[in-house]
Amino acid sequence: MGLISAVFWGNVLQHYWIKLSLILTVISFQACTLENQSIHALNQTHLNDFGPGPTLPQGQELFPINNLNDSCVCDYTIDPQIQFMDAQTINPGSTVCFDAQVADVRQPMTFEHLNGTQHHPIIVKNCNGSVKFLSTGSQAAIKVISGSYFRLTGIQSTGSLGIVLDAPSSPHALAIGKAHHYELDNIHIQSSSFAGIMAKVDPSSQDCRINDRRYDSYVMDTVYVHDNLVENVAGEGFYFGNSFFTGVSDQYCARNSACDLSRCEGIQYPHLVKNIHIFNNHIENTGWDGIQVGSAVDNCSISHNTINNWSTQNRSSQNHAIQVGDGSSCTVENNLLDGGGIGIHLAGIGDSLLKNNTIQNFNEYGIIVNPRPAPLDSDLNGSFYKGGFSIIDNTLVSNINTGPAIRDVNIPSNPVPTDENLIENNTITSLGSVFQLNARYNWQEINNHTF
Repeated sequence: MGLISAVFWGNVLQHYWIKLSLILTVISFQACTLENQSIHALNQTHLNDFGPGPTLPQGQELFPINNLNDSCVCDYTIDPQIQFMDAQTINPGSTVCFDAQVADVRQPMTFEHLNGTQHHPIIVKNCNGSVKFLSTGSQAAIKVISGSYFRLTGIQSTGSLGIVLDAPSSPHALAIGKAHHYELDNIHIQSSSFAGIMAKVDPSSQDCRINDRRYDSYVMDTVYVHDNLVENVAGEGFYFGNSFFTGVSDQYCARNSACDLSRCEGIQYPHLVKNIHIFNNHIENTGWDGIQVGSAVDNCSISHNTINNWSTQNRSSQNHAIQVGDGSSCTVENNLLDGGGIGIHLAGIGDSLLKNNTIQNFNEYGIIVNPRPAPLDSDLNGSFYKGGFSIIDNTLVSNINTGPAIRDVNIPSNPVPTDENLIENNTITSLGSVFQLNARYNWQEINNHTF
């Protein structure tokens, strides 16, 4: 599984030692003292020394490849002078390579029409060593305008990350447009002026019906993102799906006087995301959120990731390690989040599960629930929500006087799910308050341990 998995496995014991030390405080007369000492020790540990527990087993890939390594057994080798490829000439099932022995540092690269098939995906990879893509301007280091059934992988025979993206002046190090059924793995993102990976298609500013889910059937379906390293980005580490699931009237078409927004009843609704799986990634030093997903209505999972030192810019509403954004219904489990503003923000359509996450050294809230109902009858067959929110078996630790460790948001005009809201068996150590919960949600609080 590469370098990231190796780091995770090496730190399994430390992850569970944190949990064990918290449980032991229940029977200790010096619980607070011991906990503060434990937290101080954790703060002295280098960021890369943390891991979220056992990683997923090998084989958790969308397009498994036998004997995948950095050897140059390729159908196409891209010349380093090429910066754009219309991949309509690439046959499904082909392997496309960047040869490090020809050029190990390259200019930005853009693909269009990168289309394989379900049983014959296109594989894009490095060979003969690591390859770095350097963007000194606003262009993404690698961009896929459109495509389907492809895998961009940087794995090497040495287990290190073979594709490196450095884009200090670009808003995206890796940009994915109108694509579905794709896999991104073993990529090292060193910098970006905004997002490490940006994957979405915004509603059009030319014709309000283009990329609006009422009129355009496109869905970003089946996405696997794993074993990547992202660091030193000014905005989000990962940004998948549009944030404006509930509709937007003051962007896109509205900003172009030649675009008639009245054809869309004065509002635009972005595309949906389904079957997205984000796992085994390591993210650190982000200005805004670590991982943000939006409009991910079905089968969304965010698991086994490590996120350290997020929200360094401390910008309100953009300061979460993980944000399950508007329109999203996700399972978030087995993540280790260490150091930043808010740990996890649930702002989706319910039927979301938070389980077995460790959230430590947060300086605002550990978990915040702030749901938004689905706006269209076509979204959830006329329902506002898919279900409630379950917060189970998580460990929250903060050694400063923060806001509530777990809270919800009460907007009287906003309907909220009132069934299946559960907070159970969480271990919370905080110098601030523990819960701030509104009666409208009808929370069930069962067997939580607070210190």
